[in-house]
Amino acid sequence: MPASRSLRPLALAAIAGALALAGVGCANAGKGAAGLFSPRTANALTVATAQIPDPGFWAGTFAHPTGGFEYGLAKQLAARLHLAHVKVIEVPFHELVRGHLGGADLALSDITITDERAQHLDFSTSYLRAPPSIVVRPGTEVADVNAARDLHWAVQHDTTLKVALERSIEPTTQTLVFEHQREVLVALEVGRANAVMLDLPVALAYAHESPHKYAVAAQLQSEAQLGVALPQGSDNVEAVDSAIRALKAEGEIDRLGHQWLHANIEEGAAEEVPVLRAEE
Repeated sequence: MPASRSLRPLALAAIAGALALAGVGCANAGKGAAGLFSPRTANALTVATAQIPDPGFWAGTFAHPTGGFEYGLAKQLAARLHLAHVKVIEVPFHELVRGHLGGADLALSDITITDERAQHLDFSTSYLRAPPSIVVRPGTEVADVNAARDLHWAVQHDTTLKVALERSIEPTTQTLVFEHQREVLVALEVGRANAVMLDLPVALAYAHESPHKYAVAAQLQSEAQLGVALPQGSDNVEAVDSAIRALKAEGEIDRLGHQWLHANIEEGAAEEVPVLRAEE
């Protein structure tokens, strides 16, 4: 046979092999409503978060999460992106907001979208309103900013809550600053502080779970929003953004809010929680 004819089966076999390899690569990528999602681990969405359990947001353990708003959102995202599993890893909050996600595809950890953080991260469209709120022990009233100013405060380091406290309340006493949210709440429980600042959805979840420990006295006037954080320059932003928009449009995020946060945050969540406006 001529050489050209004898090589034809080999060429066809090579093309078939290349197509098969391409098929394997595609099988490891989830296709969202807009564009492909390329996971770090085949067929899994790897999610970084700072704390489990975190009432309302995460239940269970890092190895075995069992519920919560953000865990539910992670599962919905995985399904939307055609990924079979959600893998959760622990990364300290101060690392997350500096863009260090520990090798995760994205982070869901009550992360407020800010211009400063956008220098280290890419964000999806927002999925939840999260104005700062004042959490106290039951029976403590906070009538106005002047009353709030004289309280003994605790807040988490490297958060938008610390900034809100300093700018909107301007405490007259020294604020206790802790690395972790759980330390802030312990300070309130044992009386080292008589007020702490938490994002409203988090505050409502804590107050619902432990009404004998926590009460939400007021919320600050704010447009703060939570978003999915991705590594800066990630090729997955479009797919995640599209998935979040679809979940919002279909009412899935509202459903998760009612199920786990026991309030409709998107429509003022907490009309029963008064808005404490900073003095002009």
